[in-house]
Amino acid sequence: DTPAGAMTAVVGPADAVADALAALPAEVEVAARNAPGAVTLSGPVERVAEAEAALADVGDVMVHRLAVGHAFHSAAMAPVADELRRLVEQTPRGVGRIPFASDVDGHVVAPGESLPADHWSRQVRQTVRFEDAVRAVSDGERRLFVEVGPGGVLVRLARRVLGEGRAPGVATLPETAAPGHIAIDSVSSMPVVFSTSSSFHSVCFSVCSGHAG
Repeated sequence: DTPAGAMTAVVGPADAVADALAALPAEVEVAARNAPGAVTLSGPVERVAEAEAALADVGDVMVHRLAVGHAFHSAAMAPVADELRRLVEQTPRGVGRIPFASDVDGHVVAPGESLPADHWSRQVRQTVRFEDAVRAVSDGERRLFVEVGPGGVLVRLARRVLGEGRAPGVATLPETAAPGHIAIDSVSSMPVVFSTSSSFHSVCFSVCSGHAG
């Protein structure tokens, strides 16, 4: 079991957010770097509340407490990460056939590239590098981003990373999509079909010539 914790999303001018991060309370960590001026913080409930109170005094910076009960991507996940690494080491693994952008290392994993067991354990413990992953998968090209899961927050973050005109995207499900719902959309005349379940976490894939989490 991991201790109870909290996470909060922070959005504001990049410089103001960077200055605020330099004065975080002890034990509060940056769980995700999503885009310029957009990060997620993680830590013990009391310490995260202190961070939120301090950020409330910073002009143009908004905070939003996430509906989670644990401090994911923080030191609280260390025991889970260690156990996950041991389990992955004991599990036969193949190699991927489709390239994808890793938000662990912030680069594109090529087909055939073998990932070590600690790749997956580090994903649980360390900061999610969503911004770097979006930049890696874009690689200077204009991509189409398709978000799989309810809402469109990841598509909006991709636009914040690359610029409004360089990250067109579509969310396949509304914010209140029911579990098991299947969405069918049309993107550039190409059907896009995805299914969700109650345990499905929102992710963002880029397609058409063309992750983020």
